Order: sequence, then C-alpha cells, then structure tokens
Amino acid sequence: MINYQGGKSRLGKHIYGAILDVEKEFNKTSEPLPYFEPFCGMLGVMRHFAKDEGSNRSLSACDKNDDLVQMLRAVQRGWQPPKTCSAEEFHKLKYSKRSSFKRTFIGFACSYSGMFFSGFRGKYWDNPNYPLENANRNVKAFRAILQKVTFCKKGQSYDSFKPKGKLIYCDPPYVNNDLGQSNKFFYFDDEPFWNTMREWSQTNIVLISNSSAPSDFKRIFTKERRHGKKGDRSFEENLYVYKGQKPIDS
Repeated sequence: MINYQGGKSRLGKHIYGAILDVEKEFNKTSEPLPYFEPFCGMLGVMRHFAKDEGSNRSLSACDKNDDLVQMLRAVQRGWQPPKTCSAEEFHKLKYSKRSSFKRTFIGFACSYSGMFFSGFRGKYWDNPNYPLENANRNVKAFRAILQKVTFCKKGQSYDSFKPKGKLIYCDPPYVNNDLGQSNKFFYFDDEPFWNTMREWSQTNIVLISNSSAPSDFKRIFTKERRHGKKGDRSFEENLYVYKGQKPIDS
C-alpha cells in the first residue's frame, strides 16, 4: 500500500515460497500451521498468505511501532487515507507530537524510500500528490487482505509472546542498519532476539530475515537488494533457520 523502509513488498513472494518449503520439511501434522509475524511492517510477506483463498490458515501480526499497527487497523475498519498533502502540511505533521492515522500514513507514504518523515517525496514529481494517489489506488485491495489478519494487543513486543505450534516469520530491524531510519523505529537489542529465536524454534517453525546471523543459524535464501537515490548501494537480504529447528508433530 505504501513504501516502508525494510519492507518486503518486492521480495515477499519469494520469501513466502521459501517459508512454505520449510514448513513442508518440518511440519509433521496434517494441517497448515497458524502463521504469526511479530515484526509485521506493511505485511509484505503476510499478504501472500492472505491471498491464498484455498487456505483456512489463521494469520496474526504485531509490530513494536504501534502507530503503524493502529493505522493498519483503521484501514481494516474502512478508514480512507488522505489523497493530498502539501509540503507545508508534511512538515507540520512531522513536528507534531500528536499521533494520528493521517500522520502515520503521510510520514511513510510521502517520504523518500519509506523512511518515516525523511523528506517530502512530492517535490520529485510533477504532481506532488502522486505518492498519495498511488497509495490510495492500492487501499481497496489491501483492505481485503487486512480482513484476514488478527492484530495483537497495543504495544506488544516480540519478547512478550510464548508461541507454540506456529509458523513464524521474523523481520526485525537489522544490526548496523545504515538506511537512515529514525531510531524511534530502529533501536534494537540483537543478542536477546537470537536467543528468543533459538527458544521458539523448539516448539515452532521459525524463519528470520536479516543481513547476517549467528553461526548456529543456516541461510536458506539470499537476494541482493539495492538502495540509495541512484541504487548505488547494495546489501544482502537473507533468510535463516535455526540449525536446531525441531519438527512440529502435534
């Protein structure tokens, strides 16, 4: 629906396929496992699960960025995002201390590379409202996807969950991220995260996107991604599974 830094809109279909392959290997039950994303972002991967009309798999999501989750809930309920935004309004919202669906939507949709209020993207187009008009064209289809997703409680972080018997995809903030995102969304303690992934992998099937991983995690997918205003910088997008991943058989 909108650009989101670190989002998987371009790679989502490939990651979705890799997740299903891993599920086939480790799921020894007769039914698809409930699917959970604790770092859902703009649902770049989950949308492909939601599009599978033949599946009755339950889908649940959360994100530490509660403003983002509340905006997604609003779209789910029928909220229609704004179609226009001037540079003046963009900067007014940027420095506002009041959270709102509109502020969250504008902060991502009108910003360069989906970096929250990084700079008014409208100045790069003959029509400054093009980013919003483009995002609004996608709202109807995106709303249909959201109807299949259950969002977790407000403010829940990944480490507050004790999942069991689930298919889990994690897309946490990456260590040494240099894409310019605000620390409001990208401060992240890496070591306890990997410990949690080891623990979850005993009773769930867990896959993790990251640029790198500890040595006891196996890389099963890799893709080069380019960024920067001219696409002149690149990094590897990888998908990992814990080498001690346990099968799910009950």
